[in-house]
Amino acid sequence: MYGHDLRWSLKTVQRRWSFQDTLTLWKIAEEYGFHAVYLNDHLYGDTLESWTMLAAMFSRTETVRGGTLVTSNSFRHPAILAKMTATVDVISGGRLIVGLGAGNEAAEYHAYGLDFPPPGERVRRLEESCQVLEAAWSGQPSTMSGRFYSLRDATFAPRPVQDPRPHLLLGVKGDRALRVAVRHADEWNWNRGHAPTREFLKRNARLDELCAEMGRDPASLPRGLGYRRLLAQIEAGEETFEAAVADARDCVRGGASQIVLMLGAPERQRAEIDFYRSTFIPAVREGL
Repeated sequence: MYGHDLRWSLKTVQRRWSFQDTLTLWKIAEEYGFHAVYLNDHLYGDTLESWTMLAAMFSRTETVRGGTLVTSNSFRHPAILAKMTATVDVISGGRLIVGLGAGNEAAEYHAYGLDFPPPGERVRRLEESCQVLEAAWSGQPSTMSGRFYSLRDATFAPRPVQDPRPHLLLGVKGDRALRVAVRHADEWNWNRGHAPTREFLKRNARLDELCAEMGRDPASLPRGLGYRRLLAQIEAGEETFEAAVADARDCVRGGASQIVLMLGAPERQRAEIDFYRSTFIPAVREGL
């Protein structure tokens, strides 16, 4: 481990979650002391928009952190996103986590008339977006001329509450994108639902190599691990409790300092949170 305290967070799939369902989740998370609540960032399905929801959730809570896991970079111009993040951070009193990714669902982009560039371009756009965000959060007039985005004596006021800037979490996996994380991120996240745990450990080790190669202390880049709907997977026989606990312990020993637990249908959120709090989290902690 890299010495970061282990944090437990929650995430909703958002589809078919009402405003009140989501607010209930945030209130429960705050009451029980979870580190953060994350929303995803999708346009399809019966889904409320992520960033307007974040503003609303922060206005009705006091202590729990929250953000996106992750915002699709090319859904919004980064200058607009920078203004949004500053506004939401002000509303939250400094509790925002800006989760950002390159975007990965072509069908969604095409359905809503959005361009879906090839992988290399999406990574280059992600890097330029990080540069725009950093310039905007600095509070200084900014000029930059990138291949995809540019600023000309642009000022962004007011600044975010967090100093020196909001927490920037990148959810990426390929080597080119991991290099962007080394250059710009305050935290890296891997979604376990997309690959076996051994892949997290492999990518985590690769991130250490890239940090060393690029002159960054690996300990300065916390690592997060996202779980899919664990209780539902166990009930469906797709996962065993023992294997999930062992996997989580391996990942924590391998460097994960945040574990994000996914919730499914809103009517089951209390049962899922109770399972995590009373059964899964204590079991993981016991073996560390």
